Amino acid sequence: MSKRIFVVRHGEYDFKEGLPLSEKGKEQARRAGEELAKLGMTGSTVLTSSAKRTVETAEEITKSIGGVGPFAHSRLYNESITPWVITDFDQFIDDLLRENDQEYIPEGVVIVSHAELLLSLSPSLKSMGQVAFCETVEYMPGTWKQQTLESFSH
Repeated sequence: MSKRIFVVRHGEYDFKEGLPLSEKGKEQARRAGEELAKLGMTGSTVLTSSAKRTVETAEEITKSIGGVGPFAHSRLYNESITPWVITDFDQFIDDLLRENDQEYIPEGVVIVSHAELLLSLSPSLKSMGQVAFCETVEYMPGTWKQQTLESFSH
């Protein structure tokens, strides 16, 4: 069975020190997790950037799907103004999973990161130029399947 990978942008956040999720952002994350569970992602490994807003989003999603993690990775947080360049996304994910030195579920991975990662990976999102809070797309090895979940930014 090949792994299913969903990439999720973090929920709406407050512009306070540490940029925590707002109440609306917590609800967006819970709803995204519920939708991922309906899509069969229960028990999946959850990876996240090290930013507070992504960690909080990942925690809500992990609870909703009964997942493993979340595991924070600084490589999922690009603070530079240069665009992300990931030439082999499959290898990038495998490398992140191996870095955990823990058991993980290779069949299902949920990655919580930032708009920049989604824009750099998904041609259709890049053409739109923006990514909603908790926007979610599914990556199928070798291609992007535009399975965008309901927008939770409303």
